[in-house]
Amino acid sequence: MDRFDIDSPSLKSELQETILSAWRAESASAGHMPSRPPTASGLLDLRKAAIAVGEQPPQPPTVRGRLGAAVIAVIRRSLFWYSQQIIRFQAGAAAQVEALAERVQNTERELIAVREDRDRLLSYVAELQTWRSSLLAHAVSTASRAPEHPEETLGALDMDGLYFRFEDQFRGSREEIRRRLSVYLPLLAERALGSEDMAAIDVGCGRGEWLELLREQGLHAKGVDGNSAMVEFCRGLNLDVTHSDLFAYLRAQPARSAGLITLFHVLEHLPPCGMIEAIDHCVRILRPRGAVIFETPNPANVLVGAHTFYTDLTHRSPVPPDTLRWLAAERGLRDLQVWYLNPYAESFRVRGELDVEHRFNELMYGPRDYAVIGFRN
Repeated sequence: MDRFDIDSPSLKSELQETILSAWRAESASAGHMPSRPPTASGLLDLRKAAIAVGEQPPQPPTVRGRLGAAVIAVIRRSLFWYSQQIIRFQAGAAAQVEALAERVQNTERELIAVREDRDRLLSYVAELQTWRSSLLAHAVSTASRAPEHPEETLGALDMDGLYFRFEDQFRGSREEIRRRLSVYLPLLAERALGSEDMAAIDVGCGRGEWLELLREQGLHAKGVDGNSAMVEFCRGLNLDVTHSDLFAYLRAQPARSAGLITLFHVLEHLPPCGMIEAIDHCVRILRPRGAVIFETPNPANVLVGAHTFYTDLTHRSPVPPDTLRWLAAERGLRDLQVWYLNPYAESFRVRGELDVEHRFNELMYGPRDYAVIGFRN
């Protein structure tokens, strides 16, 4: 073989091995094999190296150097076509690696964005689950609890006017109620209640029968009711009536400012805590030697306790006489009396003289109402 002949396959293998060795050496010095695409600077170095393939180094100043340069020049002229292939290969490889690196970087950015979206979605899901649990708990609580004010569930229905007509139908005529309430007038006269210094407050005055009776007796009295239809009717009779919530009105009254407070068929409309609050306000508002009258249906009457009490849909629960008497004493009233009132007519009673017949008549047709009357010392 001529000394200037070149073994092309051997030279190609040698160049490839040289490039791979350099790459491995660089990786080993970094302490790990490259796992990511080349950076922008690495790609630039790769492009420069590809362009420099085949370039002759500067000619050394020595004779030996000049001889070496001449040999290299001969070899270069012999390999000019091969050098160009290497340059094109390196440039193409660098372009492909650069494109691949850009795609990988774009994919990484998209993956980071996806992870951030996933974290946000997981946060939203957790928050929605919390809201869902809270709403379910509220729904269960609401469904299991009766509304505090049943009339609110009737929407735009004229509950005040409806209840006014209900009273006319089921409470009894105004004349009948006046007759029933007149039973208390002797007590007022005996205790000098209703005078200017011992004025009366009728809480839940309704159609005004009691206020009208007191006015006819020359006594001083005013009333309060939350039903606008009742208030309008009473004002039409020139009665002194305020339209207000029961508790708001009682809270606004000064201590020891009234000699008589009456609540006719009011307590059965209140929850237990409301009943206690109403009694406490009465004790606070009463003057010394003043009186309070609580009248309510008598559940000891079987027909009342099992049937007629529930005719009024706004009733909550009946209050036994012993319970109300104890509660009044517990909250500070003294000299308590219990009056049993308004039995069924004689025509309802079973005729007979046996004890069982008397007992039956008492349970079924006895007093339909009772009153607990208490005083403040």
